[in-house]
Amino acid sequence: MNIQLVKNPFSILLFVIYLLTSCSQHSNKRSSVAWHNFNSKYNAYLQAKDNLKIAEKDLNKQYKDNYSEPLPILIPLDSIAAKGVATQLDAVIKKASLIAEKHQNAKYIGDSYNLIGIARLYKGDFLNAIETFKYVNAEATKEDQKHEAMIHLMRAY
Repeated sequence: MNIQLVKNPFSILLFVIYLLTSCSQHSNKRSSVAWHNFNSKYNAYLQAKDNLKIAEKDLNKQYKDNYSEPLPILIPLDSIAAKGVATQLDAVIKKASLIAEKHQNAKYIGDSYNLIGIARLYKGDFLNAIETFKYVNAEATKEDQKHEAMIHLMRAY
């Protein structure tokens, strides 16, 4: 039994072109949006979030409470202590920025910008962190993303 799958090589070329263009980051097709949501979440967002958790854990270990003064609710930002976790913070910025570059129609853009802003905040880059949080507050579609940006924006000020 001899089955010929493709009779015309031109149809293969058209099929490949269709596959490459159907997952464009500017497309609003349901399949394209689902593909970008899946890839942005599991390829970049979770890795950036894990790196941020590791950096925060290391920063929490370095902080020592002073019991002669009132204890802070949030650990104070210390750019000198953040130098020890600069590689993790740089990895957070690198991974989270991939979502904005390659997955513009994904729903995790606001969350990724929040991660970028938090990493910049911990590094002591307050001006860029403030700009990032203002952008999320202005452009995000989800209220949770806006609220998180506003909380960190107040902390940056």
